[in-house]
Order: sequence, then C-alpha cells, then structure tokens
Amino acid sequence: MTFRKFRHIQRWCRRFTSYGVVLFCFGLSVISPLEGTPKQIADTIYESALEQVGSVSAEASIEAFHDVLKADRDFAPAHYEIAKLYMSLDTPMDRQSARNALDEAIRLEPRSGDYQMALGELLGKQGLWLSAERHYEKIYENFPEQRAQAAYLVGFFPCRLS
Repeated sequence: MTFRKFRHIQRWCRRFTSYGVVLFCFGLSVISPLEGTPKQIADTIYESALEQVGSVSAEASIEAFHDVLKADRDFAPAHYEIAKLYMSLDTPMDRQSARNALDEAIRLEPRSGDYQMALGELLGKQGLWLSAERHYEKIYENFPEQRAQAAYLVGFFPCRLS
C-alpha cells in the first residue's frame, strides 16, 4: 500500500470515527446476540452507550440510547440521557424532544431528584422562567437531597411574582 492510499484511509477514518463506533456496536450486537431478560439486555447496551458519550457526536449517542429503549421501553436512565443530549444540542426542536424524553423518565421514576432538576433546567432554557422557579420550589420541598441546589436556582430567576 502506498503512502498516499494510507493517508486517504487515515483521513477517512478520522471523519467517520463516530459512525464507526456506532456501527461496531451494532455489528457486535448482530454477531453475538445478547441473552437474558430485557432489563439485563438494556443494562448491557446502556453501559456501552454511556461509554461512548463524549467521544462520538450527540446524534450518534442518542441513537445508541434509542437502541437501549428498543430492548426495554421503560428504562428511565436511557430517557434521561437522551434528554441531556438533546438539551446539549440547544435548538427549539431539540429542547422539545428533551422535554418529551424527560417527561417519560419522570413518569417512570417520579422520585428521582436528578430528573426533576433537569426538568427545571430545561424550563429555564425554554424561557419559562416562572415555571422553572415554581418547579425548583417544588423540588426544594419534596427532594431533600437536591434542596441546596434547588434553593440556589430559585434565587437565580429574576421574575418573582408574589
């Protein structure tokens, strides 16, 4: 192989690394099908999806977490991770997709303070400051482990209509 062909392959690999990781994980799942309950399969896929977050594009990570949901639709942490990834993209449509994913995660695990805090953050990003402030007040009352962070964020929003 000539040096020029090698450089061409090297450039191609750099461009498509994120898709390569996704295709590799997909290929592994096709070659060696996972055995176990849907919850165990979802846990395994979830762990591999978490490992790739940050090293591939947000869209590829979202697809990986959707694979988790194909194994177990009621896997709340996958919905939460999808919501965080959509929030990082920060466009109006992505924020709406994040809201849908967070609503599903909260429906599945309503006592998770992390999910509730993410919803407050999302409401703030959507410009719904009064709703975000009220949501943080509810978090302050109902989630003692998130109390300090919620109290700080309640004071963050300038619109106080009392």
